[in-house]
Amino acid sequence: MKYITFKPNYDKFPVVRINENFEITHGIDMIVRHILSHHDKHISIETYPGVDTSELIHAFENIDLKYDVIDTSLYSIGYDAYKKLFEREFTEDRVFGFKTSKSIHDLFNIPDNLNYHKPTIIIGFGASLFSHDVLYYASIKRFEHQLRMRSGMPNYMMMNEDEDPLTKYKRSYFVEWVIADRLRVQLTNHIDYIIDWNDIKNPKMMHYQHYQGVLKHLTKRPFRMVPYFDPGVWGGQWLKEVCQLDKSKENYAWSFDGVAEENSILFKVHEIEIEFQAQELIFEYPVEVLGEHVFKYFKYHLPIRFDLLDTMEGQHLSLQVHPKSKYIKEVFGMPYTQDESYYILDAGDDSQVFLGFKEDLDKNTFEEELKASLKTKSFQAEKFVNTFPVKKHEHLLIPAGTIHCSGRNTLVLEISSAAYIFTFKLWDWNRLGLDGKPRPVYHEHGLKNLDYSRTTNYVKSHYINPFKSINRHLEKSGIDHGTFLDAYRISIYNELQFTFKNTVQMANLVEGKSIIVSSLDRSFEDITIHYAETFIIPANVKEVKFTCLDGHCKIMYAEVKSEWLKLSY
Repeated sequence: MKYITFKPNYDKFPVVRINENFEITHGIDMIVRHILSHHDKHISIETYPGVDTSELIHAFENIDLKYDVIDTSLYSIGYDAYKKLFEREFTEDRVFGFKTSKSIHDLFNIPDNLNYHKPTIIIGFGASLFSHDVLYYASIKRFEHQLRMRSGMPNYMMMNEDEDPLTKYKRSYFVEWVIADRLRVQLTNHIDYIIDWNDIKNPKMMHYQHYQGVLKHLTKRPFRMVPYFDPGVWGGQWLKEVCQLDKSKENYAWSFDGVAEENSILFKVHEIEIEFQAQELIFEYPVEVLGEHVFKYFKYHLPIRFDLLDTMEGQHLSLQVHPKSKYIKEVFGMPYTQDESYYILDAGDDSQVFLGFKEDLDKNTFEEELKASLKTKSFQAEKFVNTFPVKKHEHLLIPAGTIHCSGRNTLVLEISSAAYIFTFKLWDWNRLGLDGKPRPVYHEHGLKNLDYSRTTNYVKSHYINPFKSINRHLEKSGIDHGTFLDAYRISIYNELQFTFKNTVQMANLVEGKSIIVSSLDRSFEDITIHYAETFIIPANVKEVKFTCLDGHCKIMYAEVKSEWLKLSY
């Protein structure tokens, strides 16, 4: 092995096994039969954006029905009104929009006197708004929706099959998913049956109370989400080996297995696999997962995000900056910004991180040469920005406003707050994206957010390896005094009993082949976590025992600062 000394054991499809007697119906034909079994009832089938309802509508239309079938789009406000309604949110930008405050009710004109002449089946986004006796809810994970958009699926109400996937993603991120998630929260405890529609050909359905029972298991134990991996122009080779990915692919740049809004949770019930958005767990059991204080401030959002950035044998990331708190609220409508840190999970001999400005920075010259790079296609980043050599297990803090990027031959565990698309690229080394197009840079946004006071000496004393020993097993590495996250590193020698605070934590095994997480009161079965895997410890789980299977292990975890929450009320 090139990057690890043991056989790779990363689990790409972590499964939560459920032993209770929960019934699952699978296949379109069986689901259609189940829906028709309600006889004279009015049925609504609410769908998350990205669910393809065409086969379901077609299935009903091919049956000699005593039902009427209504596609909700027939009562939508229409294409022109929709575009006008979200003119501010969609913007003309390729990547960035504005988070909408509108709701599902703004998308439809449903007559107050709409009467059904016979039993009716209503299908599509917004179906729950229509009068109904039984409510089905069809869900997919966001990444599956992204893949469908890349393959030509248009956005809701849009005729944009061939539009840039980045722009399609923007429409979903700032409008569709926001509205759908708000609706989903409102529907809690009002759904009768829930459908996993990630597999178009083989959807699976559970009674809603059984589904709640399945999810409730995860409020009592640590758990993993299903990761996904994406290539990138700067991507490397580390993920291929450690995570056992497709070797025929040119590279992998990202591993996402710690983003609740993007990842899913995979269950196995009676040997049948069923998969739901990780967000659904938080919609159903927010306090049990997040903790009372985190829920009070962040509502139905897990505000912590872990991902892996792989440039091993790859290229530098883009030189970039994240927006400051005030800016992201005013310009994009987001409640908080992306403060982050780089934990160096692996490094080559020449590994480095660009971080902060040099002491002798000439601001005017920097800005002039950066702007000119759009025409000259050249920019000497090292002339203005510090480059620090980095080694495995070092930790670098990157609060919003700090110029930065990871250099090549580095494997970064990125620990950050979860406002996760707000990267203003300043310089991208004059390269094209995988789609053959120039990757967008954002000088106007970026220059308004750069903190020029974060220069060499300040960065060295505040942002590089700020570890403070708490005891033999625990070190603290606060992400920054002005941010809401704290990071900790646990060192485990064979076994360790550990007590967490009454709040949600996200963690990653950064050293050691694998570790067993056990319950001290037998409230959950043992869970094995392998090297580089991210896992979540719900607020309900406080005491655990870690058993390292190869003598010495390290875990990095992050949580919301308790003192920050107190100041925010």
